[in-house]
Amino acid sequence: MTTREATVFFFCAGGTSLRLMSFAVLIEMHGTALYETAIKMSYDFQGKQILVLEDDALLAMDMEDFLSDLGVNVVGPVSHIGAALEKINTTDLDGAVIDLNLRGELSFPVIEELRAANIPFIICSGYAEIPGIRAQLDGLTIVSKPCDFDNLSDVLANELSLTV
Repeated sequence: MTTREATVFFFCAGGTSLRLMSFAVLIEMHGTALYETAIKMSYDFQGKQILVLEDDALLAMDMEDFLSDLGVNVVGPVSHIGAALEKINTTDLDGAVIDLNLRGELSFPVIEELRAANIPFIICSGYAEIPGIRAQLDGLTIVSKPCDFDNLSDVLANELSLTV
């Protein structure tokens, strides 16, 4: 089992005694689901700069509203690869949520630029499950459309927490 270190401590009732246990010990005892639950409950999105690349105006507005409600400073939304690349190179980004298919143009140049800049991102797309495309996205975090915003916040919190 993989152990992830953290500086968080919990009090755990163990029989009749109370003991202080590190987060890493709890993960070893109870698995990574505990880590993921803690991230969901505690991740602070406040002030994070998140790029949104989405070509559907209504989806982009919904995404912007959702992320803003979490406390995110939304960069964009932008709807073209060129605009996204410009934002990546001129803005101190904490992360990104990107659509894969932008009016028939795939956003692989944006994915490559985010990777090169070591900026965490998730792909939110209905095209990501197409077999030929899925192979090109191996190892990347994907949320299928239609986007479940509760799931999106959990996945985004996890991605952002891995770079801290």
